This record gives sequence, C-alpha cells and structure tokens, in this order.
Amino acid sequence: MIVFRLTAEELAAAQKASMSKAWRWSGVFTVLFLLLGGRAWQLDHGFGGAFFVVLGTSFLFNSLISRREKRRYIDSEWLLRNEAKVKWSEEWLDFGGTDSRSQVMWTRLYAWRETDDLLLLYLSTQMFFILPKRAFPNVETLEDLRRHLSDHGVKRHF
Repeated sequence: MIVFRLTAEELAAAQKASMSKAWRWSGVFTVLFLLLGGRAWQLDHGFGGAFFVVLGTSFLFNSLISRREKRRYIDSEWLLRNEAKVKWSEEWLDFGGTDSRSQVMWTRLYAWRETDDLLLLYLSTQMFFILPKRAFPNVETLEDLRRHLSDHGVKRHF
C-alpha cells in the first residue's frame, strides 16, 4: 500500500503529461484551419473560406475552454487536502481517499503512462489516477506495480 497527498505541482504535471499530444494537435489544426480559411476567403469570399474559418474558430474555442477547465481542476483544494491510499492485488487496483474509494479490475484500465515523477493510470482517454513516485516506499514496490500492469495487458501510453 502507498499513502500520499498530491501537491499542486504534481497535479499540473499530470495534466501536462496527459494533455500534451492533444494540445499540440489542437494548436496545429487551429492555425492550419484559420490560415486556410483566411486565404480561401481572400481569394473568393466563398463557402470554402467560411468553412475553414468556422472550423479553426471552433478549435480555438475548444482549447480555451479546456484550459479554463484545467485551471479549475488544478485549483481544486479537495484534491490537495485529501490523503490517498492505493493498494493492489492480482485481481484489482484499489484507489481511495478520506471520502471516496474506487476498486478497478486490471482489465478495466485503459492505459498507463510514466513520467520522471508520476505514474498515470488511465480509466479512459481523459480520466486517470495520479500516483507520485515519491509515495512508493522503495523501488521494488514501484516495480511490482509495473509488473501487475504488464502482466494484465494494460497498454503503456507514451
């Protein structure tokens, strides 16, 4: 069992690690569609230009909304003040706190990702458990969790 309390820095790092590819592609598509739309509009003032401008604008609004939601998530005092306890067995992963608990079978985990300081265990493409490596009492415990993830076929997400 590992016990920890997340820090604001760990929350921010988990969000950054989880969203990095999505943010990159969102930015690329936004710029691409706005440039294409502006050029097409300049050439013929037709439907093609308007289509790309609307598409680019929608990507821009989506990225702004996501950033606001990200900030709200990071500012959440509830996540920072509660102690989390994580334990695992051959059948399941148990993630709990002072007022909630989730027990998940290994086969229900979507993927996992590792950074220098964190493990992220994904329940879906957007929902994940955050496990700071500092919470593991020793390297063997961390290796045991990695082994369980591998043995149960949970794919590693890079």
